[in-house]
Amino acid sequence: MDASVLIHFTDRFGGVSAAPFESNNLAYHVADNPLHVKANRTFTCKALGISWMADMEQVHGTAVRIATERANRTFEACDGLITQMENLALMVLVADCIPVLMHDPKTRTVAAVHAGRAGAFGGIVLEALRAMRETFGVQPEHLHVSLGPSIGGCCYELDGVALEEAKKRFGAHVHGRTLDLRALVEEQLKAAGVLHVKSTFGCTCCDTRYFSYRRDKTTGRQAGIIMLKGEDESKKRSL
Repeated sequence: MDASVLIHFTDRFGGVSAAPFESNNLAYHVADNPLHVKANRTFTCKALGISWMADMEQVHGTAVRIATERANRTFEACDGLITQMENLALMVLVADCIPVLMHDPKTRTVAAVHAGRAGAFGGIVLEALRAMRETFGVQPEHLHVSLGPSIGGCCYELDGVALEEAKKRFGAHVHGRTLDLRALVEEQLKAAGVLHVKSTFGCTCCDTRYFSYRRDKTTGRQAGIIMLKGEDESKKRSL
């Protein structure tokens, strides 16, 4: 692994949140005590050596934003963040959706993408690739992509219109009533020319080490975090 980039996926352990968010919930929007969420984020950032972090108001869409300054910020209404800023961590929050972390060592560009069913069907990873290429000259064959913990084809059951759309558009990844969303996203990446895709995690719905909305409904969120490491660590702030 490239030592100049931090790539990390959290689980549900090591925080201070109480049930049903126990314990390392990193999301403010799930009705957890915000002081607990702040403490969880602070602990996580200190453990990873993060001073600045940007996250997203995720809306299951295909909008992608560019982070151009080192600052603690939540970007409104988007599902992808891209930056070339060193020491600025990008965070994507999930509880069954796929946290997609992208790194191009040639141009020193990173991205964090939230790929749920709606986003994947809409091509969020392809939109992120387009934005990386147009903004920073990233070529897909140079990208290294990590898919974090997410719901597997074993548990992601669909019905109604969603199932019919999945069968019509992505039938190879539908087995009965279930959709293998990770396989779909991997196929999109590889069809776009990405050669290095890593997907080694199990199913969040099966594995109680992770938060799962499908399993628990009211629950917390784990994160995928990526950051270009740099030498300027002089400014430290609590998140």
